[in-house]
Amino acid sequence: MILVIGENVVDVLPGGPVAGGGPANTAVGLARLDCPVEFAARLGGDAHAGLIEARLREAGVGDRHWVHTSEPSPVAEVTLDESGGASYRFRLTGAADFGRLPGELPDGSVLADGGTAVHLGSLAAYLPPGADVLEKWLSDLPSGVLVSFDPNIRPVVTADLAAARRRTDRLAGLSHLVKASGQDLTDLYGEDGHEAAIGRWLAGGTRVVVVTDGPRARAHHSGEVIEVVGPSVPVADTVGAGDSFMAGLLARLRRHDALTPGRLSAVVGDAEALTQCLNYAMAVAAITCTRVGADPPTAAEVARSAADHRIPI
Repeated sequence: MILVIGENVVDVLPGGPVAGGGPANTAVGLARLDCPVEFAARLGGDAHAGLIEARLREAGVGDRHWVHTSEPSPVAEVTLDESGGASYRFRLTGAADFGRLPGELPDGSVLADGGTAVHLGSLAAYLPPGADVLEKWLSDLPSGVLVSFDPNIRPVVTADLAAARRRTDRLAGLSHLVKASGQDLTDLYGEDGHEAAIGRWLAGGTRVVVVTDGPRARAHHSGEVIEVVGPSVPVADTVGAGDSFMAGLLARLRRHDALTPGRLSAVVGDAEALTQCLNYAMAVAAITCTRVGADPPTAAEVARSAADHRIPI
């Protein structure tokens, strides 16, 4: 089981509103890849909440840890450039997803006993007051619970850049797997700060750092780097591509029985297995890029695409 923690966001696209949000996209992606997944969602009390809930249920995301509130849902107005690249303008003040309270998340010892891995992502990891609750909860997890983290940086986070850097470094220190885009690293640490940040996270206990950069992905661990290139596809837009990559990576690690810290280290140390995981994640992200909005593929679709492109997964 994978427990995803983070936010839902309603993306207002040129064609109308759709439910999205980085961690929610990853949870939906995991469900479509046939992974058992729960999402610790905080759902608002407005009209958008129904759209969000319907999407999660349709995908098969578990609702055991949902919290219903009267607060509004977060909204992102999405603008696409000529190549399909997405930029966002957020309306987040007072939103349900960022008001996490102590006691709303499951007991860590229960997760450890049930073999549940935890994935944390995006705005909910940074925005107060809920971010402090999430960080404290992560710090109290038993050592046997695998934690992955995708910062998925947005301008609202880097408004206080020093605080964002400190928060990112602390969360990386609590995580066994960190996935970040090259743009995330640039937004946080500048063009020249990528390698220093990756080295700092690995020295602090992170087992592997995966960096995505358009059609390429690199896995950094123990002084080694493995790079893969994804398939060439027609791009509709890039909304949700990184979230789909994260889902694909976790799904393939699960296939390798690598959702514990010890097993993750074993796969990371196996160049062939790690390459397969990266290739699979890239195949998932590539299919998402061919579609409008955050619409991750099913496991069957990924298998067909990998066969068509002769991708070893």
